[in-house]
Amino acid sequence: MGVHGSGSSSDMGLEEVGPAVSIGELQTLDMPGAMIAPGAVGARVVAVDRFGNVQLNATPADLENAGLGLELAVSGHRIARVGTFGDAAEGVLAAIIDSQGQIALVVNRGSAAEMLGVRDGSAVVLE
Repeated sequence: MGVHGSGSSSDMGLEEVGPAVSIGELQTLDMPGAMIAPGAVGARVVAVDRFGNVQLNATPADLENAGLGLELAVSGHRIARVGTFGDAAEGVLAAIIDSQGQIALVVNRGSAAEMLGVRDGSAVVLE
């Protein structure tokens, strides 16, 4: 794997990736929060991984504050909040809490990003 973590077999040295940056130059960026209204959470797609899982900038607390339960609707799809991928039927859209504590939209053996037609930065409304 190359130094940049992409899985590339490149022999690129770290100095070729870009100029050195001192720790003092690094900045912490805050992720904007979701928009919460009674019965709805407006979220942004933070990331789509290589499997098509869609990480949102929404948390379980956001869903609770909007009064949403275990059944959600997203872009005309009815989805269940489940504990793991295995709890969702194959090919069915579901919502999980990911390893960072965020809501992620997933499809067991499929791509949530493809199913919803979203990418990084897309807006999503959970109802």
